[in-house]
Amino acid sequence: MYDQPSATLILEPIERLNEQLAKGRYFFVDVQKEGILLYDSGEYQLVEGRELPWEERRPIAQDDYEQWFESGEGFFIHAQISLDRNTFPDFKRSAFFLHQATESFYNAILLVFTGYKKKEHDILKLGKKARSHNLELFKIFPVDTPERKECLDLLKDAYIKARYDKHYKISKEQLLYLIERVEELKKITEKICLEKLNKV
Repeated sequence: MYDQPSATLILEPIERLNEQLAKGRYFFVDVQKEGILLYDSGEYQLVEGRELPWEERRPIAQDDYEQWFESGEGFFIHAQISLDRNTFPDFKRSAFFLHQATESFYNAILLVFTGYKKKEHDILKLGKKARSHNLELFKIFPVDTPERKECLDLLKDAYIKARYDKHYKISKEQLLYLIERVEELKKITEKICLEKLNKV
């Protein structure tokens, strides 16, 4: 179910597109180079995208990595704190923070490897995009049992439901399992991003 191909529509204003092409942003240059023009009104002109050499792209990727990896670490810590509170553990908040940590780690990977991330909160879609850069990511959230699939669904739904749905329920055992999986995602994110950033 989770490995079905999906189409994603990305809308960008022509001004932003041309700005990113002029800067040599990898994702936009790649779209211009490999994309298929479906319709041209003739009203707009795209600038010629320049290939940004890795030496120029690396500092941008480094900044993106630091921002998103640090954000993921912060959310991960808050997920554990919310779960470990002695008096009133907050399972829903812990699930939300785990979702945010997962989203942040996937964004770090996408920005380091492609220079682009869209405004997306669906961790299944983000995970699918990130997995194309490293096979280890396929092992993070297995759905080989009904229990594991349920845990992934609860994590995916936590972005909205853990905050707004009074019927959203997640157990301590499910959270402990998800914390273990997100910690593994954190380790792999750090490893593959630093390998990429240290490439000569």
